[in-house]
Amino acid sequence: MKLRVDTFTLLLLGAIVLASFLPVIGQAADILGTVGTVAVALLFFFHGAALSRQQIIAGATHWRLHILITALTFVFFPLIALPINGLSDIIPSWMPKDLGLGFLYLGVLPSAVSSSIAYTAMAKGNVPAAICSAAASNVFGMMLTPFLLLLLVSTSGAGDFSVAEALKDIVLQLLLPFAVGHALRPWLGGILARNESFMARYDKSVIWIIVYSAFSHSVESGLWQKLPIQAIVFTIVLCFALLALFMFIARLMV
Repeated sequence: MKLRVDTFTLLLLGAIVLASFLPVIGQAADILGTVGTVAVALLFFFHGAALSRQQIIAGATHWRLHILITALTFVFFPLIALPINGLSDIIPSWMPKDLGLGFLYLGVLPSAVSSSIAYTAMAKGNVPAAICSAAASNVFGMMLTPFLLLLLVSTSGAGDFSVAEALKDIVLQLLLPFAVGHALRPWLGGILARNESFMARYDKSVIWIIVYSAFSHSVESGLWQKLPIQAIVFTIVLCFALLALFMFIARLMV
C-alpha cells in the first residue's frame, strides 16, 4: 500500500515548527486567542447553517454512539494513559514525572469541542452527533476529570473547575452560534452547499490556529528548556505508536 503524505498534517507540523522559532507572545498572543475564539464560533455558525433539522435530530438521538464515545473518553483513554504515567517510575530520564502526569491528564480530559467538530467535518462524518457528544463530554468532564485524576494519582492537583463557567462558555461560544446559524439556514444553506471547499479549508484553518496558539504558549512556558531531548524523542515515538494503535482499532471496527 502506497503511503500518501497528507498536506494538512504537514501544515500542522509547520505550525509546531513556526511556534518553536516564532511563538506568538504577549499582546499578540491575546489577539490570536481572540481570533481563535471568534473562528471557533464561526465554525459552529457555519455548520449550524449547513445542517438540516432532520440531520440535527438524527445526530442528537444517536444514543449508542454517545454511550460509546463517553466510554472511550472516560474509561478507555484513562486506562491507556495510566501505564504511560507509570513509566516515569521506571525510566524517569525518558519519561519525567511531569510529562507522565501530562499524559495522564490528557487521558482523562474530553477532547476540545472545536477540534472534534472540525475533524469530523473534514472526515465527512456525522457532525450533528459529534456536536452533541463533544458538548456532553465536556460538561461531564468538568466533574469527571478531577475525580478521575484524584482516583488515578496520589496527588490532589486536579485543578479548579467551574461547571457553571464551562456551561456558559459552551452555550455562548458554541451552541448559540450554531443555533443562530441554523436559524439563518434558509438564506445561507444553499450558499454553503455550493461552497463545500471553503468549509473544508475553514475547518482546517481553525485547527491550525488552535495548534499554533497552544504550541506557542508551551514554547513561551519553556517547553524545550524543561524537557530533555530523549524525553522529547520518546514522546514523539510514543505518540506515533498510539496513533498506529488507534488506527488499527478503528480499522477493526469498520
